[in-house]
Amino acid sequence: MVCDRYVYTAFARDTVRGCDPGWVRNLYGFAPLPDKTFYFRVTVETSLKRKLASRQKISYYEAGMDLGLADDLIESYERFQGRLKRAYDRLADTDPLVVIPADRPIEEVLHVVRREIRPLLAGLPRTEALVHA
Repeated sequence: MVCDRYVYTAFARDTVRGCDPGWVRNLYGFAPLPDKTFYFRVTVETSLKRKLASRQKISYYEAGMDLGLADDLIESYERFQGRLKRAYDRLADTDPLVVIPADRPIEEVLHVVRREIRPLLAGLPRTEALVHA
């Protein structure tokens, strides 16, 4: 199974919003830990540039506006995302996250992801084998 955002997202977001880290871990204790977790590390500046270049709007909660960090959406986004980045950095120090510098060219990022995923796929049936079964 491949997931985008799982328990580590909850760990980071909930603690940044003021919840006790131990309580958060206990709350999500029912969830199995993933086989592999990637942390695509980028600067807040890079994150903001990418977000603004996309067609998606910055959401109220994505900017942390509910925390009253700033009245301006962009300033709040920078502050909140900075807190999240620090929370993920702490998780990367204590949990088995594969840290990938995601401000590198996409080819380099994909190379690392493929190298990390390949051992997880070893021994699984290939698509052709499933089609002919």
